[in-house]
Amino acid sequence: MVLGDPAYYGRFGYSHARAEKFESEYQGEALQALAWGDAPEAGKLVYASAFTALAA
Repeated sequence: MVLGDPAYYGRFGYSHARAEKFESEYQGEALQALAWGDAPEAGKLVYASAFTALAA
């Protein structure tokens, strides 16, 4: 999972389509995922407390 510019991270195979089934405070086009192996396809992303100020 990354949170950033889709044009940049898309070059490496990350996509929002892979991340859209995850519940996240940061859900949107900038939330992208790249799956390796048997990675989960959905779930809830929990962030460290240091990220709390970013969501406000």
